[in-house]
Amino acid sequence: RRLSHDHSAHDPVEVNRITHDKGGFCFKGRVAGVLAVARSLGDFGLKEFVTAEPYTDVYECCHQQHNSDNGVEQSSEFVILACDGVWDVMTDQQAVDLVSHYKGTNETVASELTKHAIQRGTADNITVLVCWL
Repeated sequence: RRLSHDHSAHDPVEVNRITHDKGGFCFKGRVAGVLAVARSLGDFGLKEFVTAEPYTDVYECCHQQHNSDNGVEQSSEFVILACDGVWDVMTDQQAVDLVSHYKGTNETVASELTKHAIQRGTADNITVLVCWL
């Protein structure tokens, strides 16, 4: 299950925050024509329009199966935290499948996701953290 929301400069809510609330502009899906994400930790030159305030929600994680509206759902084993350099070239399911393949090898799984993103031609920063639950 996806736990986050992509903060792209294409998202109408983000565009409204940048243009109407902050007085900035988006051009060709980029904040001030430069940055593809609307929220980030760095990018000091665009801090007037780009915030580090995250989209947050609360989820319960457990190691047992539980009932959901869609029937029995397998519980989560890990959480992947990664920046858009990964998600630009890999779907959520592709990343989950790759982490599942390397299950139990904590030292290599984040590196493998990084390598796969590079091999798929990412043109952005890559940061990956896999948290085992």
